[in-house]
Amino acid sequence: MRNLDRPKRKERLSPRKQPIQPRARVTVEVILEAAAQVFSEEGYHATTNRIAQRAGVSIGSLYQYFHDKDEILSSLLNRHVREGHDLISRELPGILAPGKITRATIRRLIEIMIGQHERDPALHRVLFEQVQLELFRKGYTANEELAIGHLRLLLGHTPKARKKGSASAVRLVVHAIEAMTHRFVLYGYEGVDKAEFVGEMTDMIESYLLNRRNRE
Repeated sequence: MRNLDRPKRKERLSPRKQPIQPRARVTVEVILEAAAQVFSEEGYHATTNRIAQRAGVSIGSLYQYFHDKDEILSSLLNRHVREGHDLISRELPGILAPGKITRATIRRLIEIMIGQHERDPALHRVLFEQVQLELFRKGYTANEELAIGHLRLLLGHTPKARKKGSASAVRLVVHAIEAMTHRFVLYGYEGVDKAEFVGEMTDMIESYLLNRRNRE
């Protein structure tokens, strides 16, 4: 497997030709959807020929927009980051509405993270375990920081929370939810279904962050 952590050329991290016309944008989306399917089935060893075949385009058309499969993976990674950011942004009004952290807030954060990982678990596994681009890591970290910032704000307004003044506690919570939901969606926990997982995770985070009187 090729190590993508340190690309030799910065320009290879973005498509070679930006689609401007509607038809071109549609072609790029068709290629990306086909690539998502092929990478999900075959992992990193999938070829551009297989992707072009699945997309129903010539290999020449594919190369108009992407130098190689690494650029296609980069686009899929960046799309995943954008979807995560959009999901968090859509959910923020509901999360912030109570003005403090409650059990319902914690549960919703866990459900959001599961939803992000559930979109395409097989592709998610390829992106996270076989491919790691530096620019993607930066984008993903930015999404984590968005969640951390708002959760920290809520914790500061939660009366007598156990971890009210702890920035590190909020960071640990966000990272714990990310890691454990990632593990659950991709590999599962034997004998544990989704409802039980969400409930147990909620109990754990709630007990860590909140005093009993703040649990709602």
